[in-house]
Amino acid sequence: MKSINNFHPRSNRYKPIEKKSINAPDAEVVKPKKADKINSRLLSKVRWNPNIDSELNILSLGAGVQSSTLLLMSLNGDMPPLDYVIFADTGWEPKAVYDHLKKLKIQCRKADLPLFVVQNKNEANIAKDPFNDEDPNSSITDMPLYIRKKDGVKGGMIQR
Repeated sequence: MKSINNFHPRSNRYKPIEKKSINAPDAEVVKPKKADKINSRLLSKVRWNPNIDSELNILSLGAGVQSSTLLLMSLNGDMPPLDYVIFADTGWEPKAVYDHLKKLKIQCRKADLPLFVVQNKNEANIAKDPFNDEDPNSSITDMPLYIRKKDGVKGGMIQR
């Protein structure tokens, strides 16, 4: 699962560097000569250093745009390698999210990156339970819902 030095297999794109403060007196001054040289030199100064940070990198995956991008960037070696990925399944995601999650699982499997899907195994239903008035053990909580009046005019938030 992990390489001998306990880093994700794709971490070979990262070169250990010495972090310097922005205001360090010995910080290198970069003169703008060629844009590509400047960008690569600046990037090398802000890259993650696996020798300094020994904590686990865990991604909470929602399978939306932002978390999926972070996952794919890590798998591509464009940001620090991840140790684990966790998807908290509410059981009420659109089909497209589960389809996308399947694709992400395949990518993680190829990179030997564990992706865990966690679920609550009780009978709770995040979408239906707030409206369940048949269960004597449950209480109904008024959610902050916005309503429209019968004539279609905006009515505001219901009283809570």
